Amino acid sequence: MVTLRRAVPDDAPLIMAWRVESSAGRYQPLRAMTTESLRRSLVEDANPRDGAIQRARYIVEAAPGPVGTIRLDIESREHGYGSVGYGIGEAFRGRGYATAALRALLAVAFGPVGPNLDRVEAIAAVENIASRRALERAGFGFEGIARGLLVIGGERVDHARYGILRSDWLATSGTEIES
Repeated sequence: MVTLRRAVPDDAPLIMAWRVESSAGRYQPLRAMTTESLRRSLVEDANPRDGAIQRARYIVEAAPGPVGTIRLDIESREHGYGSVGYGIGEAFRGRGYATAALRALLAVAFGPVGPNLDRVEAIAAVENIASRRALERAGFGFEGIARGLLVIGGERVDHARYGILRSDWLATSGTEIES
């Protein structure tokens, strides 16, 4: 249903268009950013100083074209865990693209070609029911509420925490990974 392709600096205007949509900041603490600063960030993500990629950003592609963005942050290589964040353009929401993108990203995160993680985490504002459902449909398990975790629109917002282990993903995805 979707494919992921690595975001490149030329994608900055597209990503910025999604970031400035009226609903984009409702559940996300988006910091001020220009198209040029985003372009530089995409270059830095692809060319880390120490050679170890810490963040991989992807464009979510579907039949209508690009529909959103998703990223994987490597939180700890030593402990084998990362976190995911995503956003789907307003015109494309409610069609299952977030769930499909999460599933595709988990195949990267847990796969031998990717960072080969053991755990991936995500958060969603408690009131962001659509995002929470996407996480659950993708196999993430609810792990609790982090009260007042982030400041969004000047207010502290409670967030639901989700996680998935490689073993859980393997058991439910039907995927076999050779070591």
